[in-house]
Amino acid sequence: MLKYETPLEYDIIMGSIKKTSFMSPDASIIEAVASASPDESFKKDKFKRYLSEYKETGIHCDRPKVLTPSRAAYYESVRKNKIKAYMVGNKTNLKKIFKINGGNS
Repeated sequence: MLKYETPLEYDIIMGSIKKTSFMSPDASIIEAVASASPDESFKKDKFKRYLSEYKETGIHCDRPKVLTPSRAAYYESVRKNKIKAYMVGNKTNLKKIFKINGGNS
């Protein structure tokens, strides 16, 4: 879920652990990143269920999800909507950045 719905936070979480053949971040790291993130995905019941299951069983999935074309399209639409919402919410800051860079952003 995190990899596709919250890729920035996923990268932060995965970057915080030692690189081993079997990478498994501690649930407390996931909780810390989730609580610091403004992303609405972390407020969903689905995230809470998945985190609870992760605490109990670790990285284990009885029924792993395959990234089908329809799921990929769904996650792409989620990503685009989040980018659009960010741009709308940060319009003033983005204009300042664009102006500082001489309009070449």
